[in-house]
Amino acid sequence: MSIKMPGSRSRHNYHPENEGLVNKQINMEFHAYYVYRSMASFFSRDDVALPGFAKYFKEEAEGEKTHADKFIEYQSQRGGRVVYKTIDKPQRDDWDSPLHAMECALELEKQVYQSLLDMHASAELHNDHHLADFLEDYFLRHQVETLDLVARYITKIKRVGDGLGIYMFDKELQC
Repeated sequence: MSIKMPGSRSRHNYHPENEGLVNKQINMEFHAYYVYRSMASFFSRDDVALPGFAKYFKEEAEGEKTHADKFIEYQSQRGGRVVYKTIDKPQRDDWDSPLHAMECALELEKQVYQSLLDMHASAELHNDHHLADFLEDYFLRHQVETLDLVARYITKIKRVGDGLGIYMFDKELQC
């Protein structure tokens, strides 16, 4: 015998499109977590041995997991239902070089940012001021700062070159 559960009592002015976009964002944040963990694992290998890059990407992974958790909590608070989807694995396990990994990270962060902007536009379209404020307070500013930081890291990596330069930059990331 199955018991039919009543709908959420806390749900108010939460458009189904926005609920779906929050679920999509949860999945995207978990995917970003996987990608960054993959990068951290690559740079931790004994044949790569760049512990600063490993540390940086591990911290980024934890940040993405925290973001997913924040969206899960938000979905519940708004009376929405969290729908877990299959998380795509990273497109690769071998990241070639620190420059290549950072360029991939920048592209990933741009995708995450665009998804957040699309969700914000939907929130405004459906007069969901709470969702718009939530995104502005917790995610949009942080995302712009992350894009800027990764872009600066790419510039530094190109400037220092391979060999001793990348070794010194890796040391900087260890701090």
